[in-house]
Amino acid sequence: MSVVILFCTCYMVGYALEIYIKVDGNPVYPAICVMSGGIINVFLDYLFVVVYPYGIKGAAFATGMSQLTSMSMLLFYILFKTKKIKFIKLKYSFKDLLKISKIGFAEFLAEVSTGIAIFIFNIVIIKELGEKGVSAFGIIGYISSFVVMTMIGFSQGIQPIVSFNLGAKKYTDVIKTLKISLLMIIAAGIVFYGSINIFSEKIISIFLNDIETFKMTKYALTVYSFAYIINGLNIVTAGYFTAVKKVKISTTITILRGIILIGIFLIVLPKVFGTTGIWWSVPAAELATLVSSFYFIRKYIYKYEIVRV
Repeated sequence: MSVVILFCTCYMVGYALEIYIKVDGNPVYPAICVMSGGIINVFLDYLFVVVYPYGIKGAAFATGMSQLTSMSMLLFYILFKTKKIKFIKLKYSFKDLLKISKIGFAEFLAEVSTGIAIFIFNIVIIKELGEKGVSAFGIIGYISSFVVMTMIGFSQGIQPIVSFNLGAKKYTDVIKTLKISLLMIIAAGIVFYGSINIFSEKIISIFLNDIETFKMTKYALTVYSFAYIINGLNIVTAGYFTAVKKVKISTTITILRGIILIGIFLIVLPKVFGTTGIWWSVPAAELATLVSSFYFIRKYIYKYEIVRV
């Protein structure tokens, strides 16, 4: 952490620049920058851990350098290649800052809720299942981070399209974008669920060789992965309502799936079903949140006021 924290500014600036460049009309370049950073991370991991025995600090430095690389490439585009979005002299407005923060609050919760959920899970698992349970959840956490970030990326991808059509008063296209997005995210969730369960043994064997922990992890992943079919619908729905400036709805969906319902189910389900209930907590929370997501969609999607600025 002492090494990684030195590069946290690179990570945050790079994350923001990704969004700006997408809005500028070039979604491919940020993907190239992020992948380049990832490749450098892998190379430097090998260099600083295997070739030179710097251990975990070497791995942390590799991560930091990959973030610095991605940020530098993104910053280069903003400074020299961007079409419309450029740095200008700042006209400070506290009112505008509050407005931006209000609209972005739901997306902030979407990002941070994953960390909160993992924190709560670890507390419950170490108490109920011990170190082997934490090992199992660690593997699930890696997989889930990949799935959830894919869903969040999809949500962020549709937001400029929705907002653009909203500003252009093309209300039919706003609703059409939502419908197509929901269908696509369902398909993606099914693919994730199927792929992970088909290759679960191969994935788990990369991390584990203990038979007992292996069996626990496989069962836990089978149960937990049901959430992958559902969570994309909630994430995209929340992102859609942010894009049409229904921030309260977006925040409600995010808080339900990411904090409140997970906390409730983690308390209730283990008491009813034993340790099995731990792994069912996330699918149950996502399913319960989906009910509210569908309620808000049915309530607002066909009403003209949802697209009125």
